[in-house]
Amino acid sequence: MKNIIERSFLGWDKAILPTAMDKLIELYPSFDFRDVVVVLSVRFAGIRILELLAERAEGAGIVWYPPEVITFGVLPEKFYEQTKPIANEPTRIFAWVEALKSMPRELSGMLPLLPDDIDGQRRLGEMFMRLHYELTADDLDFIKVAEKCRELKLGDEVRRWNLLADLQKEYHNILDSLNIWDRFSAVRFAINEQNNKERDRILQQNAGKRFFLLGVTDMNKLHKDILKKYGQFFTAFIFAPDEDKFHKMFDEFGCLVSDKWLREAVQISGEQIEVVLDDAEQADEVMRVISAWKNSGQINTSDDVVIGVPDVKIIPFLEERFERAGQEIGYVRGQQLRQTEVFRFIEVLAEVSAGTIGGLTYRQFAELLRHPSVNSYIKSEQDTLKSKNPDSQSQNHKPIVSEELLVLLDNYYNDHLPENVNENWLPNILNESANEQNQENIAKLREVWEKVKELLSVGEGLGNVERLNFYLQVLFGEINSIFLDRVLQVVRSKVESIAGVPVELLRSVLFSDFLRLLISQLSDEFIPPFESRSAVEFIGWLDIPLVGSPNVIITGMNDGVVPSYVSSDLFLPDNLRRELGITDNTRRIARDVYNLTVILKTRRRENVKLIANRMNSPSRLFFSDEDVLVVCKRVNEFFEERSKVAKRPPIRFEGDKMLKDKHQFVIPLPERLDKRITSVNVTAFKKYKECPYRFYLGNILYLKHVDDRSFEIEANYFGNLIHKVLELFGKSDLRDCEEVGLVRDFVVGEFDRISELQYGEAKNRNVAVDLQFEMAKRRLENFAKKQVEFRKHGWRIFRTELVFDWKTKRAEVIEVEIIKGVLLKGRIDRIDFNEETNQYAVLDYKSSDIALKPEYVHWGGGVLNKDKGWQDFQLPLYYYLLVKSGQFENAENIRLGYFNLPKNDEGGVQFVPENFEIDSAIKECQEIAQNIQNEIFQPINPPPKYDNYSEICLIPPLKNK
Repeated sequence: MKNIIERSFLGWDKAILPTAMDKLIELYPSFDFRDVVVVLSVRFAGIRILELLAERAEGAGIVWYPPEVITFGVLPEKFYEQTKPIANEPTRIFAWVEALKSMPRELSGMLPLLPDDIDGQRRLGEMFMRLHYELTADDLDFIKVAEKCRELKLGDEVRRWNLLADLQKEYHNILDSLNIWDRFSAVRFAINEQNNKERDRILQQNAGKRFFLLGVTDMNKLHKDILKKYGQFFTAFIFAPDEDKFHKMFDEFGCLVSDKWLREAVQISGEQIEVVLDDAEQADEVMRVISAWKNSGQINTSDDVVIGVPDVKIIPFLEERFERAGQEIGYVRGQQLRQTEVFRFIEVLAEVSAGTIGGLTYRQFAELLRHPSVNSYIKSEQDTLKSKNPDSQSQNHKPIVSEELLVLLDNYYNDHLPENVNENWLPNILNESANEQNQENIAKLREVWEKVKELLSVGEGLGNVERLNFYLQVLFGEINSIFLDRVLQVVRSKVESIAGVPVELLRSVLFSDFLRLLISQLSDEFIPPFESRSAVEFIGWLDIPLVGSPNVIITGMNDGVVPSYVSSDLFLPDNLRRELGITDNTRRIARDVYNLTVILKTRRRENVKLIANRMNSPSRLFFSDEDVLVVCKRVNEFFEERSKVAKRPPIRFEGDKMLKDKHQFVIPLPERLDKRITSVNVTAFKKYKECPYRFYLGNILYLKHVDDRSFEIEANYFGNLIHKVLELFGKSDLRDCEEVGLVRDFVVGEFDRISELQYGEAKNRNVAVDLQFEMAKRRLENFAKKQVEFRKHGWRIFRTELVFDWKTKRAEVIEVEIIKGVLLKGRIDRIDFNEETNQYAVLDYKSSDIALKPEYVHWGGGVLNKDKGWQDFQLPLYYYLLVKSGQFENAENIRLGYFNLPKNDEGGVQFVPENFEIDSAIKECQEIAQNIQNEIFQPINPPPKYDNYSEICLIPPLKNK
């Protein structure tokens, strides 16, 4: 077989780029590369090969002339002349949309329906544009696909592709009417229809030039047709041994022969494979490998290693680990624009602009405030106002800083779960003790709300392009950053491309639709990278063979990622692709087999680590070894039961050093307090026994985890709402009522009133909250039945909300010490009195899903567990408070219990058993109080079952600082 182009087999004994550079220098020893065009499959490698050539020229003391470096995608531009303006991508997309609008409605069942919204139309137009491009690049149009379907006797598909052919014809007619060309069709037409005169011009234009295809192992028919016509200009550098076996594994264009590569075994040694549980552990494993390689001297600088990330979902985990290690990271292709603040702002602005200023959802408002540029803008506006009018802020109303604002907003969300936000900020009626602070917080939120409204409304009178430019200038214009300048340059170029769509295709659009179009154009853009010698590079799968780093760690080695394949396609299933001769799964898998083979062959065995997770199927390339025993061993190891696989302890970091594979996390233990602890809440004793250190974090430092992820009322807020209603019932004239209907109407009515005050009107609440309200009202209806039953047994409400706290603003002050110098704080929900038995019932409302037995809660079971002892001390401490405060003369007349309000129809009062052993509970509480006063806050291990401080108390084990 005669080769169309020259093929040069360069082996794979060392990295690809240095090998290619050596070959170029061998061919051009004078370093004059002015007639050389290097053609690469990826853009970033061009920069690196120029750097290598420059270093060699400088070392040799030679004045050199660099080659032209292009990517394979723009190669056709060298071999045809453009005679018409080329439609940009947004124009092509909306030409397809316009073509779809012309299709008869009765035929719409054969094709996806055109959505009403412009973003949906854009998505559909983009789908047809890509389908058109893929087929055109392989010298196919939709009518040829219909003919192939007819040949394969695919009746329905023949009708559908004939309809698509009409659609494609209409698409071309639309572009012709605008006197512009489809880029892919233009190149195809120019190559196929070139006359002798045009061909002579191309030959003369490229006379003396040499095009070197560097690692291009797959190409479509359009590129192959160019090589057929102008093959005399081309040399393919093939990275494989110059042996007869490999000569047959590449075709005449230097591309892979897929069937032969699919039969090629990938020689992976067992020590190169690491299988972990999940993506987070993949990131941990990367750090372990780097640490080990550093310790062995295998890595000395960041240039010595790259991290392959075929699956981009792993990148956030890697970024977090590297940040904690103080290690800078880089992206070979540059940073994705979608990861920048500018992109995120455009996304948020698109969401906000889709609504109205008076009806922002909470999520939209929160996203705006979380954006650092918006937050900085609000802060700067406040500072400007204060400098102009120092008296405009009261002493009690300080300007909001970023951290305070976000915490304030999270707290407001958890208090009220708003679906939307507007001027009507709700007070927190469930927290009466913080009423003054509550009003101050509302004032701050209202102020910020006004600033946001002002920001969003300023650009309303402008056109879409001018309005976006206004926001970009306001939020980013004063920031001095080369990187930001690059980002804004890319953004503005895409804005211009959208603005350049002919009005016939894209008439006036809403600002939100304009932004969504821009987002679609920016999503796959990269910002050119900055050179940094200290950065460890993250790199895509197909780029890895082209990097020169001796060590490589590849994550995401799972099937569907490496090798990649498409399991479904709306128009071109894999068997039809194969018949048409376009890219199919066979070609994709063959490409990945070759890719991994080159990676392994160009490095020593100990310099490559391949990492997969057990959550997905392993890469089939792991099992392509010729040794059947090796394959069987790997299958057993990978598919071993997950429960038997020990989870590795996470890698820990200290300062900017990556530590060895052992746990060295040190938690910060408390320092001596400035003031002695003089009071403890009744509920805190349980928390201290669970873990003294976590008690310190929550009850002394008042640390708590706050976010706004919840879509429903959390259990403690749910209970507080019901408690508030029952408190009002206990103080009402109906507290001794024996008619279920009257009690039910009161508590349900009060619930409706209070829930609306706390959570707003129904139109401003989400569905989950409304469902919880219905569940709460069912519990209250059941309470009415159980309350009347309890009343008929002689019990009447004697006291509600009896407070033991000297700091309360109520007139009545009750002080009780648990030990000398330590007062007890607490609030008893309710005390009932029975005139027939002369007994008092001390009751605590419980709104758990199931009815709770007091002895189970306090003892951890039906009987006192001598190993664990007391688990909860609430009721014994209530008894202690009442007796020590002298509230009752005869302690024997006090009964303790719960008034349960579960989600089913059970519930009611459940008293403690006679053998409750209150004295032992009080004795233990006094010991705990002494430990608290002595500031004994050592952590425990293992941690409590429910750990609210796991981010701080990483285990195992905990070391004292």
